[in-house]
Amino acid sequence: MTIRFIALGCLLLSVWSCSNELDLTTEWQDIPIVYGIIAAESTTNYVRVEKAFLDPETNALQLAQIPDSIYYQEVVVQIERPERNERITLERVDGKEEGIIREAGIFATDPNTLYKLELPRAEQLEGGEEINIIVSRGDEITPATATTTLLEPFTIVGGQPADLINWSEYDRTVRVSWRPEGEAASVFDVNFIINYEEATGGSSEFASKSLEWKIAENLAREDMDAQRLTIEVLGREFYAFLASELEADATIQRRFTDIDLEIIAGGTELLDYINIRQVNTGITSAQEIPTFTNIEGGLGLFTSRTTVSKLGLGITGPARDSLIEGSLTRDLNFLD
Repeated sequence: MTIRFIALGCLLLSVWSCSNELDLTTEWQDIPIVYGIIAAESTTNYVRVEKAFLDPETNALQLAQIPDSIYYQEVVVQIERPERNERITLERVDGKEEGIIREAGIFATDPNTLYKLELPRAEQLEGGEEINIIVSRGDEITPATATTTLLEPFTIVGGQPADLINWSEYDRTVRVSWRPEGEAASVFDVNFIINYEEATGGSSEFASKSLEWKIAENLAREDMDAQRLTIEVLGREFYAFLASELEADATIQRRFTDIDLEIIAGGTELLDYINIRQVNTGITSAQEIPTFTNIEGGLGLFTSRTTVSKLGLGITGPARDSLIEGSLTRDLNFLD
């Protein structure tokens, strides 16, 4: 079972996209599987709740395609806000009707059952707030629970990067810096969204397009007292990325638009999850990968994320010249 983050690797995929990495249990028990990454700045969040299963008479891969085998029919999912002495019952929804399509794989994709937390602006979750999740399956069964601290908003350091990025030379570096807030923000993804326009076959009609360039994934915050985190990006990497992603075709013309910077922070639990997954994946690893969970009375991951963006970044004139005429990108037909 994954989340839309597994590159932050998963943070950043997100809690609802797929669910294909669970080990099927060896002996049947009623074990809830809970995945949720809550963003305080969002008025709508989703949590996935499923159940572990095994039937000695039926192949597990066949069972995984039967919705009744993986979803509870009677379960109450709640978010508790201790500071407000409040419990909110989440709405059971079909992700497909929410515009959330589950990736095809081992598990049934229809319905895509999720639990939706939707709050009005006046009651929005707050960064730094501690919240609990409670999954109840009946009065006689101990609920599955977990706790996380919601990540606080953070800021991109002014001028890093500048509004006009100067990749005028392949060996020139540009800094991306940000100031994390609080101790809960532990792992980061950094992405550039490159926006451009494209016309094909001699058409004068240009269509807007974009490419997501992952600058850093699962970047751990090693010094929790650090006031600033910084990465450097070489101009060569920018042009090489475009050359690897775009087709060199004489019938295609392109115009560079701008770049959006996106930095996504994940909570401590997410970093622990990533570290456990990585500990036994090398050439000398054991066959069995340890399981991480912070769900009491179940399995899964309950944590927080937050995102900061800087939109509409341009590139300098010399950088634009390198895009149009440079050896790595001149066959991509970018126009002045």
